[in-house]
Amino acid sequence: MDFHAQLNKIFENSNAVAYCILDKKNQIIFYNSHFLKMMSLPENLPSASLTHEIILGSLEKNYSPKRVLAFKKWLARKLKTDKTRFVLSNSNDDSFKQYLGEINHLNDPDTDEQFIILTFYDITEFFSLRNQLLSKGLKRDIQIARKIQKNTNNFIIPFIEGRFFKYEFQNIFIPSSLVSGDIIQIKQVNRRYTSLFVGDGRGHGISAAMYSALINSYLNMVTAKILEGSTELEKIWEKVNNLAYRDFSGTGEYYFFSGIYGLIDGNNKSMEIINGGHPPLILVENGKATEINADGTLFGIKPDSMFSSSTLELRDGQQYFFFTDGLYDIFLDNTVNQGTKLQKFVLEMVENELDQKKIAVEIQKYINSARGQGIVFDDISMLIMSVKGK
Repeated sequence: MDFHAQLNKIFENSNAVAYCILDKKNQIIFYNSHFLKMMSLPENLPSASLTHEIILGSLEKNYSPKRVLAFKKWLARKLKTDKTRFVLSNSNDDSFKQYLGEINHLNDPDTDEQFIILTFYDITEFFSLRNQLLSKGLKRDIQIARKIQKNTNNFIIPFIEGRFFKYEFQNIFIPSSLVSGDIIQIKQVNRRYTSLFVGDGRGHGISAAMYSALINSYLNMVTAKILEGSTELEKIWEKVNNLAYRDFSGTGEYYFFSGIYGLIDGNNKSMEIINGGHPPLILVENGKATEINADGTLFGIKPDSMFSSSTLELRDGQQYFFFTDGLYDIFLDNTVNQGTKLQKFVLEMVENELDQKKIAVEIQKYINSARGQGIVFDDISMLIMSVKGK
């Protein structure tokens, strides 16, 4: 069975209503008939004529402009994540339709050629049922959960007095829906150590928020290990990863989370970081913005994963920016690397001598502007830490 036949069989056995495959030049090489119907394109359209420009033109004609703009942003992003989702709303048909779209990478095992797969699921009935449930009282419960989560992630320690430095903190927490899978935590472990964590659970909404509570329990375990005298972060987080894999596998769901954990050692003027598949830190110091990373795969995605830590020397005047990848959707430019654009933005804020609170306000303004254009579809969180000499 050739590669295309295998794909067709896979799609036939899934509950996707429409799908297409693009090659590395963004030319469509494979699709089903419902894909053409969904795009309001003629069924006898030659395959060679079906380019991504034609698809985008059809989307702009038949779907919500804000959603289409977001879809373009996903394509422009060159699909840096393994799986990306978006929603399209069709308001031009006789009946309202909503589709959940998924973008995935796939390699042909014979030629090693890379393809992009667009898969669409009809979620109209799901949204209808969700609205009915929300109207019957669930909405109140979710609103309470939202308040609790916002309080947990927003009311952080404003500063910590260390032996050599004062550490000041400011955060941003913006769920994409009523509740979020993002986590922000600052914890003074003892007089010597302070821990920082910014994490991003897979997905959005209620399930992601429930999983975030589980992730908080892992952070408590890390704190307990440090209090016991164990500061080998690599081994501690390898245990957390195995525990998460066990817990997530038991749910029957394909779940994982990314995160960046920092442990400040007040005696040694240092911070050790562990990164599990998360965007890198941005350090602003002496007029430069630098990305700082540490190797590590996503937490909970597979057992026995290995993690490497990096130790940073803390100095007066440094500013560290921890954030989730929702910010990449905001600071996206087709001509500028997404990380570079975000670095330039925070560097400009620091050079303008804005304090942490004002930097957070400016970033919030930028996010609100993007939200107005329909770009924001992911949870967004950021933690800013300033190091000040005493």
